[in-house]
Parts: sequence; C-alpha cells; structure tokens
Amino acid sequence: RQRGGTGDRTNAAVCYAGGTGAGQFGIMLRSTDGGESWNDEAFPTSAPPVASIGCGGADACIATTTSPNGQTQLFATNDGSTWSALPASLGLVNTVRCLDTTHCWGAGAEAWFSSDLGQSWTSIAPPQPPCPGGGICNANYSDLIDIEFTSDNDGYVVGGIQCGAAGGVPQCPGALFFTTDGGSSWTYWKGSLQLPFGWQIQCRSSRCLYVAQATAQTMVLDGSGSAWSTLQTIPGLMEALACTPSGSHCVLAGLSSRSGQPARRACA
Repeated sequence: RQRGGTGDRTNAAVCYAGGTGAGQFGIMLRSTDGGESWNDEAFPTSAPPVASIGCGGADACIATTTSPNGQTQLFATNDGSTWSALPASLGLVNTVRCLDTTHCWGAGAEAWFSSDLGQSWTSIAPPQPPCPGGGICNANYSDLIDIEFTSDNDGYVVGGIQCGAAGGVPQCPGALFFTTDGGSSWTYWKGSLQLPFGWQIQCRSSRCLYVAQATAQTMVLDGSGSAWSTLQTIPGLMEALACTPSGSHCVLAGLSSRSGQPARRACA
C-alpha cells in the first residue's frame, strides 16, 4: 500500500505536486501562483517516482520516492527548485509531513522525527505487543501509511496489518495511534483494529478526519483520540483527502467501484 503521487501547499500561492514522469522516473512540479501555472523543477532525472511531499516552508520541503522494488529514497530542497538526495536510509517511507523546517515526521515501516529537514531522523515508532520467547507474534501494525501532527507534541499515525486480498478477505485490520508528547509514547486506539486499513488522516485543531480503506469500500470517520464516529461508507477506493487550512471544506478523491471511473466527494 503506497501512494501514487502527492502534493503539498505551503501558503496561499506556493504549491508542489509530484508523481511519475517520463520513463517511470520521478517528477516534481511547483506553482507560485496558487496553481494557475506549474513549472517542472530540477528533480534528479534518475530518481524513482515521488510518493509524498512535506514542506516546512515555501522553499523548504522533503520528498519521498519509491522504486518498483519498494525501496525509498529521500530528497530535500531549500530553495524550492533544486532537490538533493538525503543521506538517511530509513527503509520504506510512505509519507512525510512537516510543521516547519525543524519539525518533520515520516511514516512507513515505522515512524520517525527530523529536526533538520530530513538530514537526520530519530525513530518514534509506536510500540508493538511483547513477544515472549521470540517467534511469530501478533502485531498492531506492519505498515504505517500516514502521519499528522497539529503541534510539536500532538499527533497521529495510521496504517494497519497487511493481509492481502486473496481468498475474499474483505479488509485488512487498521491501526490508529495518537501521542501528546511528540511520539515519546503512543496510545493505541483498539477500535481501529475492527476498521479497515488506515489510509489517511487530516486534522484541524482537535478535530480529525480518518480515512480507512477496505478492498471494495472506504470509510470516513470524524473524531479525535479514542473517540471516533463513522461519517460515511463509500463504495470504491478513495485515495486522497485534502482540506482547506480552516478545515471548513474537504475533498476526497479516488475510484468508484460501480463504474471504475474517478470519483470525488466533497464535505463541509
């Protein structure tokens, strides 16, 4: 489960969009007029497709790229145009998010924090259940897909347990964790285990929208901490959630299972 491209908006005028370009390599686009026009930036020509972008300012961003074999490489820019590879090797990174240039987080095989725009990272992985004697044990998650912090201390990370879709499995178990101390400790919302795989979360102040994906439908929940309620269950796979800075309007986009065609739903 990985994103197929992403974008970030750093202020009212500056926006970034990344994905797959010619030859199946990464491409990075930048707009300085609120999306009216876009420039193809100097992204490394041999870089894999862009999976996620997190910006700590109009000109300071981190991008994750994912190769066909699932390997992740990180890139950063300090001028908004020139991107350079970062030295960190974290394994699989699905998503990166930043509050500013000294507060960035990543989610994938685990969770990480960076205070220097991705030059170095510290693991803040949510805990797994103890496994006495080693061997094969139950886990809370095998992959984390999205991470969201509303302050230096308050944040969420979501994902779940990969189980595959063979044999008519309707959904893989989800996982949602939240922290109030910057990831030093995490609380596991056990109710997320009964929901589909956690795909995306966006928060404004203390209120969040949580998107959970099954094999043929998507659930959208509203809440915070361990208190969540289902807003809607949508046929098909909704891949992307975007909200205005105020949170007054959000758009959810993906594929409808009825038609196989792109679908978009808006909520206020």
